[in-house]
Amino acid sequence: MNSFKRIAIRDVYQIRPLMIGFCKHLKKKYNSRIYIYGTKNAKIFYTDFLKKNIIEEFIGCNVLHEKLFQKVENPEKVLKKSLKIENFIDSSLNLLRMTRRDLGLGFYVGARFHPKSPSSEKASYLQTVNAYCSLLEFWISELKEKKITVFLNGLKEEEFVCKALGIPYRLLFGSRIQNYWHWSLGMRTEFPQVKYQYNKLKNTSFKSTNLTHQYYQDQINKEVLFSSSPLISFLKKAIFQTHKEIYDIVKGNSSKKYFYFSYLKYLLNEFRHLKLLRSNFVDQINSVSKKKFVYFPLHTEPEMSLHWMSPECFNQIDVIMSIARDLPSDTYLVVKETIYSVGKRDKSFYQQIKDLKNTILLDVDTNSLEIIKKSSAVATISGSAGVEAAILGKPVLVFSKYTFFDFLPHVFNINSHNDNYKLLKKVLDKNFINEKIKSNGSRLQQAIINSSFDMKKFNQMYRDQFGDDVMLRLSDGLKKSFNNIV
Repeated sequence: MNSFKRIAIRDVYQIRPLMIGFCKHLKKKYNSRIYIYGTKNAKIFYTDFLKKNIIEEFIGCNVLHEKLFQKVENPEKVLKKSLKIENFIDSSLNLLRMTRRDLGLGFYVGARFHPKSPSSEKASYLQTVNAYCSLLEFWISELKEKKITVFLNGLKEEEFVCKALGIPYRLLFGSRIQNYWHWSLGMRTEFPQVKYQYNKLKNTSFKSTNLTHQYYQDQINKEVLFSSSPLISFLKKAIFQTHKEIYDIVKGNSSKKYFYFSYLKYLLNEFRHLKLLRSNFVDQINSVSKKKFVYFPLHTEPEMSLHWMSPECFNQIDVIMSIARDLPSDTYLVVKETIYSVGKRDKSFYQQIKDLKNTILLDVDTNSLEIIKKSSAVATISGSAGVEAAILGKPVLVFSKYTFFDFLPHVFNINSHNDNYKLLKKVLDKNFINEKIKSNGSRLQQAIINSSFDMKKFNQMYRDQFGDDVMLRLSDGLKKSFNNIV
């Protein structure tokens, strides 16, 4: 297959063992020429594959941070070059900057305690623009020179360059139910196969479904995160960070990701806010059992689901206030924090939500699926809760411009700046949810399963939980992703 001829793969820590195994599989099955891109420190994991000619080359691609503090001698020349590159990729460099945790700090409205770094504090705007120009020039040159036929698991920069050069791009991504995954066509998690499979099932009868478990990856992550008490967890992380700081000082490592005291401040805030979000500052699930409410689960920030998948709507407070503004007076807005963002916000963020009066902030430990089932509707920017609600036949309000399941009649793309009172009134009517909508939700679940592949026990916490059968699923899924499905 032509698409498997010359493959570029971005080394990603969370799935590294999986992709190392996949390289071996691709070489054996397709005799692919494989190029791995990553930080220079990651090369050691591919040394054996280089010796055995399983991969062609390991290329360091930390161009952005290598050039970040370079003095800008000619600002006009840099800006002229940046405009030319922006025209080529059809995007602003600032959108790319927003997707980098150490460079997009100003865009993280709901994460003011996110740790600061040398990159975020010391690099000027012009230096950042200049570094991005160098990075994008690097990718344009690399992909042309090596005649890449598909790029796997790249960042936003690689996706945009691939699109501009007409090179297929694929991202391994969870399908938001059980442990099913798929190869997305882009970082907005484009997943056209779902609609195709949904339409194929039009003559099949479905009964309403009852999800009993949350998304598998979330289950595993929460089990690990809750395995220690907040105090023990804080001490472990603080000790680890201290050891890392000492190591960096001894080795003379100046390219630190975060400032030591800024990171400790974040860890301390995480400890304090975990206690806060389990105290009487928040409500318990039984307090909303007899109330009519819309559920909005807070998104991790900064994170892919906001700043990569939904760059047009990344201010969660703006969304929360717009829903609270437009809700009928007999309906509440229920908000719950995600465990992954505890510590990155300040207390005033939560207080502002509570100050809206028709909002209820729930305990961080509350099971999200239980809240969805009790809700009248779910609002989300881009997250698993929206998929779960759609499957259960609940009305879903999506504030992201694109999502793979918004073709369903009970899923609505909306804008936080619009007056959504009439829409909310419509979906909150007791007659809105019917057996047809519930049947459509079950049909969506089956369409997602039919479009995905089961990764069995593999997850990002226990990264070596896979066998040869998973390799076959990965390659077959990748092959199917090249089908011209619109």
